[in-house]
Amino acid sequence: MPILAVVVACLWALWVPGASWAALAAKAPAGQPRGRTPLVIAGWIPSWNNARGLPEALAHLPQLSEVSPFAYEVKADGTLRESLRLDAAPWADLVIAARRRKVTIIPTIAWARGHAIHAILSVPALRHAHVQAIVALTTRYNVEGVDIDYEAKRLASKAAFAQFLDDLSTALHAQRKRLVCTIEPRTPPSALSPLPPKPREDVNDYEVLNRSCDTVRIMTYDQSTGDLDLNALKGTNQRYAPVADVDWVHKVITLAAQTIAPKKIMLGVPTYGYEYLYNPQDAAEPWRQLRALSHAEALRLAAAQGTVPARNNAGELSFQYRKQGTIRYVTWSDAGAVRAKVTLAKALKLRGVALFAIDGEMDPDIWKVLK
Repeated sequence: MPILAVVVACLWALWVPGASWAALAAKAPAGQPRGRTPLVIAGWIPSWNNARGLPEALAHLPQLSEVSPFAYEVKADGTLRESLRLDAAPWADLVIAARRRKVTIIPTIAWARGHAIHAILSVPALRHAHVQAIVALTTRYNVEGVDIDYEAKRLASKAAFAQFLDDLSTALHAQRKRLVCTIEPRTPPSALSPLPPKPREDVNDYEVLNRSCDTVRIMTYDQSTGDLDLNALKGTNQRYAPVADVDWVHKVITLAAQTIAPKKIMLGVPTYGYEYLYNPQDAAEPWRQLRALSHAEALRLAAAQGTVPARNNAGELSFQYRKQGTIRYVTWSDAGAVRAKVTLAKALKLRGVALFAIDGEMDPDIWKVLK
């Protein structure tokens, strides 16, 4: 497709209500247009599955720009606990190999206890000590920066979290380090139910994120039935509870880009899926999430049930089967779904995409998409 045609298609998808990014992705060229900055390709390596994730990351360093091991957690008193040692084998091998290929190491600090987050960040002395502890670890291991993944925050923590990001940004920049901020997605209000954002979403002040963070990674996954408008539009004739519909991702990123500079935004891309129990007789909870599934697990389950997965209207692979009188529905993000997200990131001129997660269980063809 000529470049001009792609530009027209992109503008159409940005401004025409209901335009499908899945359709655009199917028509987009594979190569990067000349004169465009290449996408930054990042990936999280989970500490809970590093035995497979670490070798996969090492094998595909040529396709990565940034790597974020889940290296640290935060204790209740604000001090840091190392989930892994970046200066000891086997992680030291990753650090050495990454630097050889000029791949940036941005370790992730994970914290998901809202009460403890508020208790530390709302007290100036404790917040200062926490900031200093983070800066110290970046200099101790000589990493390029740090990824702050603080989830389950309370709305009461909004001002304290904003001050924390400002303080941390200033302290890291003084050491020539980068601040990467990972946040939950914010779905625009629905025409069916125009409610304000949930507290865990609104606590992330987009103006502060734009000011303080060098990069903002938005976790555009775990959508499920969270977008009422898309549920009504796409769930009429088939099951609809995606990990991340590209049209939903488009809405989330477009909303964020009104305040956060697109050149700072990285689109979070899932590499996994879910199995649901679907009970249309239960009006309160027709969808019940049973478990997370990898690409290989989903294919094995489909084969065992004698069914062939198909591309659904969310752009993912899916299938359904019956078990003990119930309907089971499986949907997951394979290489085709990832390709659509990469196309979207290019069209919106974002900084890049971030894979969640590099765990040795993703569709191996995803790496072909990222070449």
